[in-house]
Amino acid sequence: MSRGYVWLGYLAAMFVLALARSASATQTVVLVMAGGSQQELAPVEQQLRSELLAGGFGVTSIQVPELSDAASFEQTVSGLVSQAAIAVIRSESSVSGFVWATSRDHERMLVRPIEPVALSDEAPGVFAIRASELLHAILLELGWPKRPPPETTGAPAPTPTESPAPEPPLPAPPAPSPPPKRTTAPAQKPALPPQPGPEAPRLSTWTAHVGVGVVGGPGGVPVAAAARLGLSRRLTPNLALEAMLMGPVVGSVEDSAGSARIDQELGALRLGWETRLTPWLEGALVGGVGAHRLGVAGRAISPHAGRRDAVWSALLLLGAEARIPLGQRFALCGEADAGFTSPRGQVTFLDEPVAQVALPLVLGVLAGEFTW
Repeated sequence: MSRGYVWLGYLAAMFVLALARSASATQTVVLVMAGGSQQELAPVEQQLRSELLAGGFGVTSIQVPELSDAASFEQTVSGLVSQAAIAVIRSESSVSGFVWATSRDHERMLVRPIEPVALSDEAPGVFAIRASELLHAILLELGWPKRPPPETTGAPAPTPTESPAPEPPLPAPPAPSPPPKRTTAPAQKPALPPQPGPEAPRLSTWTAHVGVGVVGGPGGVPVAAAARLGLSRRLTPNLALEAMLMGPVVGSVEDSAGSARIDQELGALRLGWETRLTPWLEGALVGGVGAHRLGVAGRAISPHAGRRDAVWSALLLLGAEARIPLGQRFALCGEADAGFTSPRGQVTFLDEPVAQVALPLVLGVLAGEFTW
């Protein structure tokens, strides 16, 4: 039980950290560094950080062992509390990466590759400029307001000069002198904006949950297993709303006066705040309200008579989840919850209580998830 409290405290700390990060800056870019040691990646990170800060962004960075493609990058950043991220991937011969961003309403998402830059002394600066320009282009395409360019200082641009007009020869007949020739710099072709590439698919919004769990706790009602079903919709990259059902949880109690068959069912509407703990593990804090039913079918010893009854109670659920992604659509999820009912249903024999709904009502679930 103490280890469970330690994990719950760790997930709570990650939850508070995620909230603090999301509130600290309106638009923070996360740099995901991969493919090299911290010392090898430091020059690119410093140049890219300077370029983004000059553009008015907040910047934070994380380092992961490796990123193989755009899908693994998208999976890594989908749990971060940010709406923009840049992957920096260093190989033996070049620096490459990706830019990822979502729209302000979280309904659209774009992932674009950054053109690789061969390793050299100029590589960090060239890569930083390419990544920053691509980020600005993606944000404009997603409907973000255009950011003013950073102020620059320097010498004014040279102005066109006039060459002296040739003097007419003395013996020439009276005629107008030729107009002076004006030399100007050749007109520069305006730079074309980056051509939009194929739009990445929208964020997956629906997830089905199917699993099995156990329900029990102190109170006398026996611990039993039951099916667990759920359907959730993602509201933001980190927030999801889920409707869940669990039951029937079947058990029995016996006494000298008779026996009773017990069944429990519960349902709740829950909010979950999700974040990525490691590249292969996600965590979530969940909470919600719903209803709990305790049904009893009594069988008494003569001359007494058994009867059927049911008690409905309000339910408060608080818990935590750990999720291991298995590709883009599937995941394996473990869940632990504590439930509190009011009023507490109880089983009585001859008006004497022999069992009550547990306080807290402990739920442990192992489920598979499919997202689309």
